[in-house]
Amino acid sequence: MQQNNGTFVGEVNCLNCGRTLGEALRSADTGRLRLRPAAHQPEPLVELVDRHTLRCRHCLGRAFIEPVLSRDVAPEAAAAGSTRSVAGAA
Repeated sequence: MQQNNGTFVGEVNCLNCGRTLGEALRSADTGRLRLRPAAHQPEPLVELVDRHTLRCRHCLGRAFIEPVLSRDVAPEAAAAGSTRSVAGAA
């Protein structure tokens, strides 16, 4: 049975083909990054070539982790708040 403990860091994407290759999690125990498949995949479509390079298994392009800074504020709410403050300042 696989444990899913860890903090979500971001999505792993390919620079070449633009696919979502998986998700990156920071392990709560060791602090190391782990890769898990995206929701629609049986396994992560990314491989670690050396200590610092991720590659897409589909097109062999370079992959990167796109960090997620916050999930607390919806984009619509942030945009609505900034529009009101600009309108109020005028």
